[in-house]
Amino acid sequence: MGAPLLEIGSRNAIPCTAKDGCISGEGRVAGTYMHGFFDSSRILLKWLKTIGLDGHYSCDDMLNLKERDYILLKEHFEAHIDMNYILQSNV
Repeated sequence: MGAPLLEIGSRNAIPCTAKDGCISGEGRVAGTYMHGFFDSSRILLKWLKTIGLDGHYSCDDMLNLKERDYILLKEHFEAHIDMNYILQSNV
């Protein structure tokens, strides 16, 4: 059984009282619909500390890893997808 992961106090600068996401009872599984939630370095570091990984990563490390992964994804995509075909297609 889970509990809400987040308590939201405002949306678009309008006060509200909403809950979002879910976290398992033991705290090992969590999810949210909030896109970019971990893009905030303060949130990311707090989360890493919560799950016992504080001291293992810095925000710079995480941002570099994310950037590296995007580059690898781009390279893989370009190697296996014929973009000229897609762009010329009438589909």
